[in-house]
Amino acid sequence: MITQPYYLRFLIIFSTLFLCDHSASVIAAITASGDVNPSDPSTWTNATTPYIGQISNGIVKVDAGSGILSNEAFIGYSSGRTGEVTVDGDGSTWTNSSQLVVGYYGNGTLKITGGGAVSDTEVSISSSLKSVGMVTVDGTNSKWTNSSILDVGLYGNGTLIITGGGAVSNTTGYIGYFSSSVGTVTVDGTNSKWTNSFYLEVGFSNKGTLKITGGGTVSDTSADIGYSLGSVGTATVDGIGSKWTNSSVLCVGWIGKGTLNITGGGTVSDTYGDIGFHSGSGTVMVDGNNSKWTNSSDLCVGNGMLHITGGGAVTAANTIINGKSLLAMDVGNGSLLTVNNGSGTITNSGTVRILAGAGATAGKAYTPISAGTWSGTGIYQAIGGKWNATDHTFTASFVQATFSTLMPITINLKDTQRVLAVLNSTQYGTGYGDLGVSFAPTTTDTLLDFNATPISGLPLTDLQTILNANNQTLLSGWQVTATGGYTTGDPAYLSFDVGAGRSANDITVWHYDGAAWSQYDTTDLTCNGGYASFTVTGFSGYALTAVPEPGTLILLASGFLIMLVYLQRRLINRRSVNTV
Repeated sequence: MITQPYYLRFLIIFSTLFLCDHSASVIAAITASGDVNPSDPSTWTNATTPYIGQISNGIVKVDAGSGILSNEAFIGYSSGRTGEVTVDGDGSTWTNSSQLVVGYYGNGTLKITGGGAVSDTEVSISSSLKSVGMVTVDGTNSKWTNSSILDVGLYGNGTLIITGGGAVSNTTGYIGYFSSSVGTVTVDGTNSKWTNSFYLEVGFSNKGTLKITGGGTVSDTSADIGYSLGSVGTATVDGIGSKWTNSSVLCVGWIGKGTLNITGGGTVSDTYGDIGFHSGSGTVMVDGNNSKWTNSSDLCVGNGMLHITGGGAVTAANTIINGKSLLAMDVGNGSLLTVNNGSGTITNSGTVRILAGAGATAGKAYTPISAGTWSGTGIYQAIGGKWNATDHTFTASFVQATFSTLMPITINLKDTQRVLAVLNSTQYGTGYGDLGVSFAPTTTDTLLDFNATPISGLPLTDLQTILNANNQTLLSGWQVTATGGYTTGDPAYLSFDVGAGRSANDITVWHYDGAAWSQYDTTDLTCNGGYASFTVTGFSGYALTAVPEPGTLILLASGFLIMLVYLQRRLINRRSVNTV
């Protein structure tokens, strides 16, 4: 008789249990457990108001093409109670004739998966101060249809996740509605979509976050990021195929604080774009090849900053930069602002800053702005090269390199605006990378003494302690000084060699003030061609860190697979021996 090894028995038992669970769920159709009132969802009608998680925790599952009805419904009704509803599989439905609340005073979860469909009128995800609500719409043909308003974080903490081709539709969408709320929406994956037939407000009165990644799409008529006083809105459109379409106005920072990041080939389009309207403040970053912001009408930088870096592209019929606003462009990788196909008007009453990092070609003349008419009394500020106001070109400076980090070098800013500290790997080892620094030119002879040394000693020890606690690794760190031709408060551009294949989204910048490290809040961090670059207004210690590379995780996964193969071979060998 063949004796089964213990691990084979375990696999058989586990598989049997799994198959039993799976078959049970297919047969189940409509089930309820725990605190569900009324207790049998199959008896609900469009006049029923059900409570899932009112006195204790409750769960409802609808699958196998079944359907339930209700009037208004509450998932996670009472404080400290949890309610969960799952609608799974093609043809499985839940139809509410009125409102749906996910997380009323308690914790509520709604899962629409595998082609399931839910419909209702108005929806609130987390409708009270301490409630938590989460809705997931996942899979092709999975749909959530709302005929009125969708609030993600009405008073409390609300989350909406749309993945795998799922679809959500409503009239107006609010993310972070009242001053106590926190709302987060993620739309990820090809064919995943969120359709707002009217407005979309990201950070209406408090904190709202919108993430469009992996080819997901969002659409609306007009949108605001950071609408009310005290609100903070952040929207990220990242990755090829990721798209946000606004058929009217997009305002980044209406009265609150708004941030829009278009990276990795993501695209955003609207009619009229506004950064920092009214008393709000806004920041927009368009970074990376194929990343685009298209304004079919005018673009106004009213009270904020627009950064175009790493090959990003922005188009508008006309562009206006108001008094205290900044348009900053890194010429590397072909970053471009196009105003009406080169025939429109750029009116600069603020600052236009053109930057050349370490990766820009020395001596090359760049044309980062294509416009027909140039007006306004603002300034054009060159960093790492010189701006020609006549033909509107920027010529990148040649680079003065230093191969010693022990002695400072001196440059004349009239002639040279870029330096490169080349790492002495014999002295410091590997893992730091070179450092490029770009300065503004002067019209007269101005000598600047520059020195840079890799972070070491106690500052390095302190930083490593922080990184170990946060599971991060050091990419590069330098202590920089510049005297004679540089004044603290003036912009300079740092470029750290961090190696190929990295993204700005994965990098954290740290600042050392001589006593302690803190995270440095950059608004223009870009990472292309192996260099991570950003603007500073003073020199001291700076370091760049990142989470472990994906390759590390792949290596761990590979090791796990190898172990499985090894166990499988042992099983085969053991069985062969037993059959002899």
